[in-house]
Amino acid sequence: VYPGVKFIRSSDLEFENGSTRRFDAIIFATGYKSTVKVWLK
Repeated sequence: VYPGVKFIRSSDLEFENGSTRRFDAIIFATGYKSTVKVWLK
């Protein structure tokens, strides 16, 4: 788990705590709707 993202430049991210990290891929997830009740009985 990383801190909040301050900004993204190409594949480099800077976090709110000032640290930076390079990633090969960035996946943005805003939430989902669970369908567990449909298939789990």
